[in-house]
Amino acid sequence: MHGCWAFVPLVPEGRSVEYTNSGHLRGASRLEDRGPGYRRARPGEGTAYGTPAMVGLVERSAALVAREYPGTIPLVVGDLSYERGGAHPRHGSHRSGRDVDVIFYAVDAEGHPVPGRSWTAYDRSGAPLRGRDTGASVFFDDARNWRFVQALVMDGAAPVQWIFVSRGLKAR
Repeated sequence: MHGCWAFVPLVPEGRSVEYTNSGHLRGASRLEDRGPGYRRARPGEGTAYGTPAMVGLVERSAALVAREYPGTIPLVVGDLSYERGGAHPRHGSHRSGRDVDVIFYAVDAEGHPVPGRSWTAYDRSGAPLRGRDTGASVFFDDARNWRFVQALVMDGAAPVQWIFVSRGLKAR
């Protein structure tokens, strides 16, 4: 887990069958390629499906951050599951519509929002780790990222069970 959040709601609904790493998905909802406050990292690709609770959680949380922080660059949403779940070529999980990768919100050295980068790993100070391909200097956007986390965990419709981040950000 370098440059993104990955989270799993506690309640899987009846549409998610078995576990995130060995299940499948029924009655999936599709996360559109663009919506208020977010955009898909791979528009048009088939890994845009999740449970209705998961898709709604992403939509609500990204829209809330965009509303509260005008000028926010849309959150980049990575992989969810295929429409019926099952094996995913880039992940050992993402099989039952209950997990999603989301790229961190980022700012430049002056604190202005910039697009997050998927492989940027941050240290405990919020700076990019050296030795990684980070391109231009980007920094962890504390305000937007923590508001996003708050939106996730306070959402009553899709309780979150796990949020995975790098060790540096856990320490932060």
